[in-house]
Amino acid sequence: MKSIALISDSIYRRNRLDKFDSILKTNIEEVFTDHVLVNNYYIDCFTPDLEIKEELVIVMAESRALKVKDYVVNKNNIIVAKRTFMKDAVFPVFSIPDNTDVLVVNDSIETVLESVSTLNHTGININFIPFEPGKEYHHINYAVSPNVGEMVPKYIEHIYDIKDRVLDISTMLLIISKLHLNDVDIQKRLYNYYQKILSSNDGIIDNYNNLLEKTEEIDILLNLSHDGILLTDKDGNIIIANKNLRRCLGLLTLLSTDKFIRSFLK
Repeated sequence: MKSIALISDSIYRRNRLDKFDSILKTNIEEVFTDHVLVNNYYIDCFTPDLEIKEELVIVMAESRALKVKDYVVNKNNIIVAKRTFMKDAVFPVFSIPDNTDVLVVNDSIETVLESVSTLNHTGININFIPFEPGKEYHHINYAVSPNVGEMVPKYIEHIYDIKDRVLDISTMLLIISKLHLNDVDIQKRLYNYYQKILSSNDGIIDNYNNLLEKTEEIDILLNLSHDGILLTDKDGNIIIANKNLRRCLGLLTLLSTDKFIRSFLK
């Protein structure tokens, strides 16, 4: 089982329990199930002697990567997540009239700009305006906000809660790459997850789906062979092991692709 550290600012947001970390943890577990163990860390709870040893460390912004790097044993394990929105949470925004100015409100200018960038890829023909505290927006009647509606100026009449952001497909693919999780069932669950989120990576996921189909075809051909077939990389990690090889070795279950060949051939 691979280990992932999920880093967020605090267990609380504006004096209430924040569900943000549990949402992202659920995203990861939906795709990777029992292949990964996800541990949550909170920056405001860090102690001087803390050591984050997980195989992958996920932070939400470049600025957070700088904050946590001195606590991470292997700094090469740090990645910055890209996030998006669930399709069903954004669909109501399509009812806003074309060319309307819509204020985008989030809890920092960094997350505001990220949200604007994601929403601009939806194809909605409205003008998304980044919210800046202290500025006046009396000319705007609409606002969208990911679960921080209390930050929207009180004089704005129409407020759309587009819920907390979730992990983008590019981050999921990076997790697969970094942790070498080359499991067909993971690939299928990833594709199902992709169907539910907004994504600007349609070309990537189309190619990925084509690769998944080719992988399934290869698996069928390998398992039709009467010979035992084993393929490893240059480091001895198992990439492919067909059914006849497992039968020869007396293994009833699939050889995991993250296993080292010497652990089986002793």
